[in-house]
Amino acid sequence: MPNRPPRGNLTATLVVVALLELIVGRLLGRLFLSPGCRAGLGCLLLRGGPYLLHLTGVLTLMVAAGGMAGHLKRGELFPRGMRLTIAALSLIFLLLVAVSLFFGRLPERYQIHLETSFGFVVALLLLSFLGSEGVSARARAGFALFALPVLLHVAALVAARGDWLTHAAVTPERLVAVGEFVLLFAAVTSPLLLPPAATPATRVGAGLALAAGVTAFFFVAFLGRTDLVQTVALYGVQLELPRALSFLGGFYVLALFGFLTAVTVLLLSPGPTRLTGLGVCLMGIAGYQTSSPVSLGLSLCGLLSLATGLKRAALTVPGTAQAPLAIAAWKSLLGAVARAISDAPTIGEEALAVEVTSAGHSLGAGDSDTGSVRTQRRGRAVVLTLRRFQSIVREIDATVGTPGDSLADATIESHEAWLGRPEENRVSLPRVKTGDSAFDRKLSVHGRAPIQEPELRRRILSLSEGTITLWAGRAARFVAPGNPTEPLRRFTLPTGPTATRLLVGLVDTLIDLIEASERGAPPDVA
Repeated sequence: MPNRPPRGNLTATLVVVALLELIVGRLLGRLFLSPGCRAGLGCLLLRGGPYLLHLTGVLTLMVAAGGMAGHLKRGELFPRGMRLTIAALSLIFLLLVAVSLFFGRLPERYQIHLETSFGFVVALLLLSFLGSEGVSARARAGFALFALPVLLHVAALVAARGDWLTHAAVTPERLVAVGEFVLLFAAVTSPLLLPPAATPATRVGAGLALAAGVTAFFFVAFLGRTDLVQTVALYGVQLELPRALSFLGGFYVLALFGFLTAVTVLLLSPGPTRLTGLGVCLMGIAGYQTSSPVSLGLSLCGLLSLATGLKRAALTVPGTAQAPLAIAAWKSLLGAVARAISDAPTIGEEALAVEVTSAGHSLGAGDSDTGSVRTQRRGRAVVLTLRRFQSIVREIDATVGTPGDSLADATIESHEAWLGRPEENRVSLPRVKTGDSAFDRKLSVHGRAPIQEPELRRRILSLSEGTITLWAGRAARFVAPGNPTEPLRRFTLPTGPTATRLLVGLVDTLIDLIEASERGAPPDVA
C-alpha cells in the first residue's frame, strides 16, 4: 500500500514543547522566578527554560526541514519553477537557525541574512499558496492575513537595520503598526475564514463556549491588573497591549475571542483541518515583534502547517470516513459527470454507464477505487476512467472515438514526461515546433498534430499534467499517470460542479483536436 501523507504528530509535539517554553522560559523564568535561587522547584523551572528553548529549536528545524523537503518532493504546494529558489533560501535560513542553537546566539553580522532569507521564504510560500488550484477564496484570504503581518514585521526589521525609510512617510514603526492591525484583523476573522464550510454545529458551539469563558477571564484580569497583563503579553507574545477601556483594547479582546474560537474548532476537527489548527497555534506561540531565530522558525513552521492543512482540507471530501456514504457520493459524482458529458437532448439514461470498483485495505471507505464512465458526446464515443486514492483523484484516462490497432499520428506531452520515459517506450515520430514560445517551452509535440489555433493550444497547455495521443480524424486520448502521494493539481476531485466543468472541458478539447485533424492538414514537421 502507498505511504500515507504525514499526520502531523511531530508538529503537535512541537506545539506542546513550544507552549511549555513560553510558560517556563519566557514568563515564569523572567517574571516570577528569582535568578538567584539555589534550590527547589523554582530553580528547576528556571534551569529548564534554556533546555526547552533548545528542544523547541531542534524540533523547529525538524518540522521545517521535513515539511519543506516533503513539499519539494511531492510538488503539493510549490510550482516547479520555484522549487530550486525556495529550497536554497530555506536551507540558508535553517542553517542560520542551527548555528544560533549550536553557539547559543547568532553573530550579529548574520542577523540580516536570517531575517531576509526568512522573509523571502515566507513571501514565496504566500505566492505559492495564493496560486494553488482547488483552494477556496476564504482559505486564500485567511492565509494571506496571517502571512502579511510576518512580512511587514520582517520588512520593518530589515529597514531599521539598514537605516532605511527614516525620512519617508512609511517608517519601520508604521510598518510594525500596520502589521499588528492586520494580525488583529486576521484573529478576528479566523473563525470565518479557516474552518471548513461544513463544520458541525457542535464543534462551533464548543469553540464559542471555550473562547467566551477564557476571553471573559482575560477581560476581567485586564481591567483589574492592567500592568500585569500588559507585561505578560509583552514577554509572552511580544505585543504591547493598550488600555483596556479603549477602542484598540476592545479590538484586542475581540481578537482573542476569534483566535480561541478558530483554534478550538480547528483542533477538534479531524484530518488536515487539525494541522491547520496546529499551524495557528505555532504562530500564536511565536509572537509578533521578535527577531529570535527560534521564534522566526516557529512562525515558518506555523505558516507551513497552515498552508498544508488548508491545501489538503480543500482536497478532502467531508464524510469519507463513513464507508457507504463515501462510495455512494463517489458514484453520484460520476453519474453527474456522465450526464454532463453526454448529449442530453439526444442521449437517454440507457446510454450512460457508470461503474465503481474498490481495492485496498479500506474498501468501503474509498481508500482506493476506480470509476468509469461510458457515454457519447457530439456523436463520438467517450470512455472516462478516474482512479482515486484516499478520496483524491490520482489518475485520469479519457478516450474519445475509436483508436483501433493502428499507430498514433501524434503525441503531446511535457518535456519532463518525454525525457523521463525509457527510449523504447517513446513514439518514433519527429518533433514539431509550433512557433508559440510559451507552448514550445512547456510541451513536446511529436508527429503531425493540428494545433495551429491559439485557443486550442491554450487549452492543450492547461492539460500539461498528462499525455495526449492523437489518431487523426478518428480518436484522441488523454492519460495523466497516477501518483499515490501527489494529486493531479488541475483535476482535484471530487469538487462538485468544478470537477464536472473540468472533465467536460477535457473531453471537448479532445473532440476539438480530432475535428481539427479532419478539417485540414497539420503543419509541417520542423
